[in-house]
Amino acid sequence: SQRNYTAVVPENASMDAFILKLDAKDLDDGPGGEVRYELLNEGEANGLFKINPTTGEIKVKRELTGKGRAEPYSLIVRAQDNGNQVPKQETLTNDVDVFIFIGDVSANDGIPYIISPGVAEIANVTENSPIGTPVFQVIASDPDDPNTPSGTLFYNILDDTADANAFAIDPTTGLITTLQSLDRETKDLYHVILEVTDNGQPQQSVTRILHILVLDVDDHEPNFAREVDAGPLEFSVFEEEPDDTLVGAFTAIDEDIGENAAIDYLIVGGDEGDFFKLERTPNSGVILKTTKPIDRETNDSFTITVKCLKHGTLGFTYIGDVYDRLDLSLIRISIKIIDIDDNLPQFVQQNATIGIRINVPIDTVITHVRATDRDAEAEPIALTIDNVTYVPQFYKRTRPIEMTLLRKLFSLHNQTGELRTGGSFADFVDGYFEIKIRTNNSVKLKRHVFSTLKVFVIRDKSLLKFIFARSPSEIQLNIGMFQQRLQQKLEPLGLELHILDTQVLTRSDLSIDFTSAGSCLQMFRNGAAISLQEMLKIMNSEQMKQNLLDTYVEYGVSDVELCAMPRVHAAASMMTHAGTWLVILAALIGLAAIIVTFTACCLKKKYKLHTKRSLQS
Repeated sequence: SQRNYTAVVPENASMDAFILKLDAKDLDDGPGGEVRYELLNEGEANGLFKINPTTGEIKVKRELTGKGRAEPYSLIVRAQDNGNQVPKQETLTNDVDVFIFIGDVSANDGIPYIISPGVAEIANVTENSPIGTPVFQVIASDPDDPNTPSGTLFYNILDDTADANAFAIDPTTGLITTLQSLDRETKDLYHVILEVTDNGQPQQSVTRILHILVLDVDDHEPNFAREVDAGPLEFSVFEEEPDDTLVGAFTAIDEDIGENAAIDYLIVGGDEGDFFKLERTPNSGVILKTTKPIDRETNDSFTITVKCLKHGTLGFTYIGDVYDRLDLSLIRISIKIIDIDDNLPQFVQQNATIGIRINVPIDTVITHVRATDRDAEAEPIALTIDNVTYVPQFYKRTRPIEMTLLRKLFSLHNQTGELRTGGSFADFVDGYFEIKIRTNNSVKLKRHVFSTLKVFVIRDKSLLKFIFARSPSEIQLNIGMFQQRLQQKLEPLGLELHILDTQVLTRSDLSIDFTSAGSCLQMFRNGAAISLQEMLKIMNSEQMKQNLLDTYVEYGVSDVELCAMPRVHAAASMMTHAGTWLVILAALIGLAAIIVTFTACCLKKKYKLHTKRSLQS
C-alpha cells in the first residue's frame, strides 16, 4: 500500500523483536487474491532480519550488537499472489524498498573475536629458517564498524612466557614472524599467547594460545641399499592365485628421522598389464601383491622397476620407466610365475574325419593324432583308443561284429599319436569307423579329454587324385603342409579334405612316371564323405580353381583326376601298349605249336597204317 517503508530498531533489540508490518492489497478473489511476502534482497543486512510470509511482519532474526550506524540498511521485499494455482493464470508480483535504521546505544559494545588460529590449532615453521620468516597469519573481526575506533583491531603477543621472545607479530596485520633461528633438536614446540584488542571506549579484547611446531629439515632422499651392479630381487608366485596374494616384501632406507624418513613406493616399469600393486607398511616398508590372477601360459615372468620417493609425493607423475643402475632410488624385481596343472590337454583337431582305401596294407600309418597342453611344465601326454564302432552306410550287416575284432583293426602309439592299420578292411567297404580316442597326462580323476575320429573305408573309384609335377620323395616331405594349406581354404566352406597316400604316378596308359607323383584324396562335409560326382563339381568349379591356384602353383599340382581309371579306358590303353603285343604274339606261337603237333600226329598215324598194309600184302 506504500511505495517504500522506513523503520528504526535499537542494536540491543531482542531476538524476534517486531520492527514493522508490510501491507499489500490484491482485489482478486480466490488464490489470485492471496498475498505472500519474501525478502528478495537483504544487501548488507543479510541474516539480520526475517519476514512472515503471510502477515508481512519484519522481525529481528539475530543479535544486532555492533551493527548500529548512521546509514540505514536497505532491503527489497516482494509481495506476490497465488495466481499460478488457477488454470491459465500466472503469479503477479510487486517489489518495495524497506529502510531500517539500527540505533547505536553503546559506544563500544562489540567484542573482538579470533577467526584464525582456531582453538588448539598448531602452526608450523621449519628449523634453521632465516629471521623474519612468516609463521602464521592471525585473523580476527569485530562487530563494530571497522571505520570507527571501536571496530579497529590491534594484535599483540603477551610476554607471559619465554616462548614469546622467539616471535614477533605485526600489530596491524596480525602476521607472526620469527625473531631468531630455531633449532628443532633444541626445542621443537613453542606456545605463545595472542591478544586482539579494539580502540574503543571502553577497550575490548580477546586472547588465544597458538602452538608453533618446529619442523625437521628433510635433507636426505630415500634409496635402496643395493650395489650398483646388483641383480634384481627375486620373488615367485603360483599362477591363478586370487588378487591380494602376497608376492614379497622389501624396504628402502632414509637417513632422516620421524616423518621425514617416511617413504612411498611406485611401480614405474615392467607392469603394463597392471598385475601388481604396492602396499606401504607402517614402518615405511612395502609389500608387493597381485591385483588379479595371472595365467602362466600368457606371462611366465615379470621384471618390474620400483622407485622409492618421499612420503606424500605419489601424486606427482614420474616420467620414464628405464632402469638406471646408478640411480639407487630404483630397484628391479624379478617375479617368476610358477606353473600349476590348470589346463586339460587338447586335441589339435577335434573330431576329425579321414578316409582309407579298401586295400590299404596292414601296419600303414593312416593319420597322426596330436594333442597339446598349454601348461609349460605339463607331464607327457598319453593317447589311447577308448572304443571302436563300425557304422555301415548302404546295407545292414546280418551278423554282429565282435568288439575285439574292431579294436584289432587299429593301433595307436600312445606317445607319437601314429594311428596304424591292423587288419583287412575288405568287409567294411562303404562304411566308417568311429574311434573314440582319450588323452590325458595326469593321475587325477576326470583330467582327460575325448575326441572321435571317423575313418571311412572308400573304394578307389570313389576317390580323386592330385597330380604333382614333382618327384614322389619331394611331395612326401611336403604333403602334410600341402594338406594343411588346402584345409585352411576349404574350412570356411564347411569342407574337410584328407589325402590318403602319395605314390609314383601311373599314367592313364599304364606307364609309370618316376618324375611325378599322385595322391588320392577324399572330401568330407559335416563328418560325412562326399560323393565322387560332388567332389568333381567342387574341384572343377572356376571359383575353387581360382581359390586354390596359388597353392597348386607352390606345390606343383598339374591336374586333379580320378584315382582309379575306368575299365573301358584301361582296356583300350592295353591295345596300344607294347607289352600287350608280346602277349598276343606268344599266344599265336602257342596256337601254331598246337596245330603243328596235331598235324604231325595225324601224319604219323597215317604212315603207320600205310606201312602195315604194305607188309600184309
